[in-house]
Amino acid sequence: MFDEEERYKFEPDDTIHEIYRAVYPSRWTPDSLEQPFLIDGLEKEFNFTFDPTTLEKTESFRQIVTVIKDAQHRRRH
Repeated sequence: MFDEEERYKFEPDDTIHEIYRAVYPSRWTPDSLEQPFLIDGLEKEFNFTFDPTTLEKTESFRQIVTVIKDAQHRRRH
């Protein structure tokens, strides 16, 4: 979803809002697309679907990665 040079610039505690703002810096106010933009890309990349009730509480990149890794672990076992 991000260029090779860009994808390693994220920090674990970056929020979805901060990532969206980095991608679209000229927007005055983030809209309701900020979360789906990132989440849709991650779901496609990892063949995974976020639980909408859990996703509401998921804010940081670290939390997103944890949710994906937990799901992958459950699939293997």
